[in-house]
Amino acid sequence: MIPNTDPKTGIRYGVIPLHDLDPWFAYDEFYDNSENLAIKEIELEIDELFEPIKEFAKERGLDKETEIEKLKESIAEEMFENWDESEDSRLYEHDGYKIELITYDLFIAKSPYVTFGPLCSPCAPNAVYIADADGEYGYMAYCLPDDFFPEGKAPYKYIELDEAYNKVWKALYPDDKMPELIKEMNDLKKFIDEQLAIETDPAVLHWIRNLQTNVILLIEALFADPDRDRIKFYLTSVRMQIGMVNEMKRRVEDEKAPRYSLWVAG
Repeated sequence: MIPNTDPKTGIRYGVIPLHDLDPWFAYDEFYDNSENLAIKEIELEIDELFEPIKEFAKERGLDKETEIEKLKESIAEEMFENWDESEDSRLYEHDGYKIELITYDLFIAKSPYVTFGPLCSPCAPNAVYIADADGEYGYMAYCLPDDFFPEGKAPYKYIELDEAYNKVWKALYPDDKMPELIKEMNDLKKFIDEQLAIETDPAVLHWIRNLQTNVILLIEALFADPDRDRIKFYLTSVRMQIGMVNEMKRRVEDEKAPRYSLWVAG
C-alpha cells in the first residue's frame, strides 16, 4: 500500500496546518465531531485487559461482572481525568470527508474536492502540502473548499472530483462526442470499481489498480505538463488499458448470458 494515498482511487492525501482553517471548523466543528484515536486505543487496551478477568470469574461461577465493569470504568476515568488532548490524533468522518489530525496538521484522506500542489517533505511521503498549492500545477490531492477557510476563501483553486475525471475523458475524446463519451467513461469507472470488489485473480486486480493509477497520473499531467509529453504517455497507456477493460466487460457479459442446451430429451 502506498502511504498517504487513497488505496481505492490512488489520489494523494492533502496536508494543511489546523490553524490555517477558519476557527469555527478548526476548534468547534472538528473537535466536537471527531474521535480521539489515542483515547480509543487506550480504551481498547483496557477492554482487552479486563476480558480475561471476566471470563475467569464466569468460568468459576462468580457473579462479578458488575464489579469488574465498575473497576474498569474507575481506572479509565482516573486515567482520562487530567488527559491533555492537544496533541492527540483525531479522526473526523462526516459529509464525504475523512480527515485525521496528526500533531498540528490535518491529513485529508477523503473529500469531494481535489486540488494540485507540491509534495510534502519526507515526513509525509506522497502527500501534497495544499497550504502551498495553487490548484494549477503539481500533484492531485484531496482538499477542503472555501467554507473551511477564513473569509470563505481557500488559498488554492479546486474542483469537484467528478469534474477532474471528466477533464480526463475530454482529453481522451473529441468535443463532438463528449456527452455520450463522458457517460461511457463514467460507466466504465463504475464497472472497474465493481470488478475491484468481486475480482479474486491477483493478476487482474493488479492490472485494474494500474489503470486507476494511470488515470490519476493523467489528470495530474493535464494540469502540470504544458509540453504535453506526459499527457501523451499516460493517454496512450489509458487508451490501451481501456481496450483491456472492454475485453473484461465482454467476458462478464458472456458469463451472464443464458446458456441453452443442445440436447433434446428423447
